[in-house]
Amino acid sequence: MTRKIVPLTPERHAGKCWQRFKSYGFAATACFAPLTMAEIAKAIHSLPLCFIRANDRFQLAALLSPVAGDNYYVAPDGTWLGSYVPACFRGYPFLLAPHKDRSKLILCVDESCELISDEAGEAFVGPDRQPSPAVVRVMEFLQKVEQNRVLTQQVVDALAEAGLIVQWPLKVKIGGKEVEVPGMYRIDEALLNRLDDATFLRIRKVGGLPIVYGQLFSMGNVGMFERLAQIRSQRKHVAPGEADIEKLFDENGMLRLDNC
Repeated sequence: MTRKIVPLTPERHAGKCWQRFKSYGFAATACFAPLTMAEIAKAIHSLPLCFIRANDRFQLAALLSPVAGDNYYVAPDGTWLGSYVPACFRGYPFLLAPHKDRSKLILCVDESCELISDEAGEAFVGPDRQPSPAVVRVMEFLQKVEQNRVLTQQVVDALAEAGLIVQWPLKVKIGGKEVEVPGMYRIDEALLNRLDDATFLRIRKVGGLPIVYGQLFSMGNVGMFERLAQIRSQRKHVAPGEADIEKLFDENGMLRLDNC
């Protein structure tokens, strides 16, 4: 489905309502999720972190699938199968997008989703024609994410300048077959260990170490894709509401890799 992203305005959205999403089906085709430094501590427990090339720059991201157009962390019924949901998905159907003159970011809404109606849900706009309190809270969340994204990009640029980001020739085993994942980059651990003191100190001062070690520590999570493929296959044959999602995770909120 083609997304219809439009600015949120009282002229267009007064009298309309929106509902909070209950399914991550909108993210079912995402192969990567952009991440910020604020997310690393939680993301490394269930997501493989990597770098991708976007607009001639490296970007910190989580790998969500070894196969294009099929997010392994989203079950057929729309359930998220990881213990952490990237912030870029948590504001749906809202997002910040550039103003037409590129001078600022403005709050927009995806009108192609099924969460918008003329009757049920929370109002977009209050009687004063200003964004409702619920919309204001979403906007504040998205603004914090954007602020951290800008800081994160500055750090990633510094890591790239230091030559620490290199190609990651990744192959993931799914169903007994190896699947090659193109366009992946990682931290060069060998080069990291050879950095001179001045360069290492510069990386530390800009806040780069959480990204460096977070990405390295998370690489083992690529082993989850085979288990995720099994879970998704099983859930295709389970009627909505029959599956016990809690059985998929251990007491620490981690995806179980044994048989549930």
